[in-house]
Amino acid sequence: MTRFPEVIDLIALFRSEPVVSDASEASDLFYNETTYRFTNAYEQFIVVVSPAMQEVSIQVTHLDSGHLISSLSLKQVKTFEIMQDDAHASRILLTLDQGDILQTVEIDLRPRFCQQIQEHWVR
Repeated sequence: MTRFPEVIDLIALFRSEPVVSDASEASDLFYNETTYRFTNAYEQFIVVVSPAMQEVSIQVTHLDSGHLISSLSLKQVKTFEIMQDDAHASRILLTLDQGDILQTVEIDLRPRFCQQIQEHWVR
């Protein structure tokens, strides 16, 4: 079962209104691709979320220099969890199911970008 946060929760997390790929179908954003653009004190983010396609893309660039820090394009995202979202920090956990292998991607969005990717055997 695929689990993604509600759009209102993503708006609060990213502190950004989404750009919807197909505005005519905006009533059900689960089936649309939404793009969020936001910054923290050090980095700029572009996050593209497609719940129905189970896809999440995240591009992070250095705010001052514009240099690319990270570019993730994830398929088969089973869960998108907001682990923390308060005045001090924001953190998400993405889980990808690859059959016998479960991948987790933990990403700090604030105060500063950090990502940890792990694989776990599932038997």
